Amino acid sequence: MKIRNNKALQRLMAAAASFAACCSLSVAGARTVVPVGSEPLAVANGELQRALQAKHPDIVEWAVAPLAASWRDDRELHELGDDVRREVEVVKLGSRSAVRISWLRPDAIRRSRTVWFDVVGKQSILVATHDLPMDRPLSAGDTTIELRDVISLNCPPLLSIDETAKMRIK
Repeated sequence: MKIRNNKALQRLMAAAASFAACCSLSVAGARTVVPVGSEPLAVANGELQRALQAKHPDIVEWAVAPLAASWRDDRELHELGDDVRREVEVVKLGSRSAVRISWLRPDAIRRSRTVWFDVVGKQSILVATHDLPMDRPLSAGDTTIELRDVISLNCPPLLSIDETAKMRIK
């Protein structure tokens, strides 16, 4: 693409900036400056847990763990001096969540690493107690309340038998 004049370049830059702003609003959270001297992974884990709790306040039990050990072998990330300013940004929330850690190297090159986490969030929900036959209404004896992982569900969970009043098994 050839830019012929300064106005076209300004319009292009404005469009790119608005696109970037739009994209940054669609991610899970804002950037957080990591306190000097703190372990970036611990701060990333804390920021992720805060974002998850804000999005899912009804969940009572969380399990959050880094997925891969590749961040442990990242010499550049771990050899940063205590005076290097680092930022942490939650970029995806779900059963597989991601947190980006970014920093500015001494040679003024911006670097970042994305750490993926396995997330389990348990909540008391309605579950079937046995196989349910088709075309039959649900009754109280068909269900029970149990603590289950709801982060990995592709639909909102049922929280009480009252929500099933007019439902039938398909």
